Amino acid sequence: MRRHIRYLGMVYALATLAGCPAASPAKPEGEEAVPEVKAVTAETTTLHDRLPVAGVLEPLPGKDVKLGALVPGRLVRVRVAEGDRVRQGDVLAELESTALADAVRRAEAEERKARAVTDVAHLREKRDAELLAVGAASRQQAEESRAGAAAGEATIADAQANLSAARTQLERATLRSPIDGVIAAVYAHAGEPQDGSGKPIVEVADPSLLELRAAVPSARAARVQRGQKVTLKVEGTVDAAGVVFALAPMVDAATGSVTLRVRVNNLDGKLRGGSAARGEVVVGDVNGVAIPVRALVPGAEGASSESVVILDGEAAHVRAVTVSVRDGDRAGVEGVKAGERVIVEGAYGLADGAKVRAAQ
Repeated sequence: MRRHIRYLGMVYALATLAGCPAASPAKPEGEEAVPEVKAVTAETTTLHDRLPVAGVLEPLPGKDVKLGALVPGRLVRVRVAEGDRVRQGDVLAELESTALADAVRRAEAEERKARAVTDVAHLREKRDAELLAVGAASRQQAEESRAGAAAGEATIADAQANLSAARTQLERATLRSPIDGVIAAVYAHAGEPQDGSGKPIVEVADPSLLELRAAVPSARAARVQRGQKVTLKVEGTVDAAGVVFALAPMVDAATGSVTLRVRVNNLDGKLRGGSAARGEVVVGDVNGVAIPVRALVPGAEGASSESVVILDGEAAHVRAVTVSVRDGDRAGVEGVKAGERVIVEGAYGLADGAKVRAAQ
């Protein structure tokens, strides 16, 4: 008997060293742990209807211009650098223009020649008309003189067109700023050949007024009005205030969104074009039932719908809701009554009717 007891003691010791857990009362078959959740009470309140927007701050249309050479030639001079302020008409860069200037002089000579020939033709026309009146010239001779004068006028017009084209080409060899602004970029340097394709050499922009374009859901665009205030957080710089300038009249059929344009005053130059920004448009106040945003869970239709889980005693009930407004960490919803308790922690994965335990 003693030998048997010692044997059982050795078995128990070996089991303990091997990490075997101590015996515990068996859980009744079919019984599962009840999940613990946290819930808050839905209440009636006033929410600020805020429409989120995001985009890039850019100069207004026509206020950010990239200038390139429209005539081939060697770039002989760039007069500006990034950050320089320029006025409309200031020379920014110049191409070699000797050949273009020669072309202008040739065109001017051709125009003078055409005028001289035409002046003679008009004199002949006048003389033959007078001779025809006294019978000293034939009608055919007078008509030929008239035709010669008309041909001379056509020659002058052609010469003037050639001269205008030559002067335009010469002017294109000098790049001038089309606006008041700041040099945003210089893409080429003196000595580089240009093929005349318009490849950018200098970019000039006016950043005194910037614009953000954002896509907003068409369902919420109806509450947006021109002049509404917009608060923006700008990447890498100070916060900014803007106003709604315009809303596109058409809905993008592919995305169901509408383009919103926000104007931001930047006379102090603290903001930079090309900066990413996000913020909110305050589109009005809404009275209704509010719950924490964290109480919302994806509905049965995924991202296109939202639900909440109502805590009713020890049971959880999944209910679809419509979100009418979001104000920070709160959401105004339709489908929940004031006084009902919604689960804010532990709602994910709960089946309708599941048994739960509210945390104290």
